[in-house]
Amino acid sequence: MERGKKYILIVDDEPHLILAAEEACKDMGYETLIAPDLETVVRLSHEAKDAGAEIILAVTDMEFGAFFGVAPGKQVPYILEQVFGHRYPVIVQSGTYLKDGEADGQKILEDDRFAGYIAKPWSIPALEAEVQRVLKAAYGHPALKEEHQGLRQTTLDQGEILAHPKKLIA
Repeated sequence: MERGKKYILIVDDEPHLILAAEEACKDMGYETLIAPDLETVVRLSHEAKDAGAEIILAVTDMEFGAFFGVAPGKQVPYILEQVFGHRYPVIVQSGTYLKDGEADGQKILEDDRFAGYIAKPWSIPALEAEVQRVLKAAYGHPALKEEHQGLRQTTLDQGEILAHPKKLIA
């Protein structure tokens, strides 16, 4: 990690979701850090702080790893706040559905620790849009860096990677 660099932390234990989220963030010009578990979230957060780098956003799955009790995704905002001393925006991705078949996004967003939500399965353009929205709301500027605009033209027809194991197109 480099001093002064800003990173997006991707927290998930599913390789296809990590690959898709990392691609979306890099397409927008952001460096990423990958954490498959909470222990790695803690380690990377301390390493970033010690290096003088910053995690400006986390994109986390709500449920991951062999963790019992509270959903591990709910711990990510607390870890970042403990390490850095203030809150950072966190986007939750979830494939959990309520009894009526609706995604649980509204319920998740009622928790003020989370700044954004994206339902699984999601497409890279959908994740990019949510990252842009959340970063703009948090920092008051567009998330998509000007020098990277127009670089992302992939559509589902052209081999878009979906964040869903059955729809992964390599």
